[in-house]
Amino acid sequence: MGGSAGGGVLFNLARDKSDGQFQVSYPDGIYTVGKDSDQDHTLEVLSTLTQLIGLNRSAKDLTKTPTVQVVP
Repeated sequence: MGGSAGGGVLFNLARDKSDGQFQVSYPDGIYTVGKDSDQDHTLEVLSTLTQLIGLNRSAKDLTKTPTVQVVP
């Protein structure tokens, strides 16, 4: 994951803006994720959140292993 040492925006949503990567419509307005740039990390944050949610869902599908105690 590259980036500049100068920082940038971690997560940025623009309200009622028409141009960008994609838009999501909510009752209080339309939110737009802007175009990808070195200073805007919104798409990277959304990708990481998606992966974490997927891992959480798959972890819930695993069966629990019963506890085993070994006594010498």
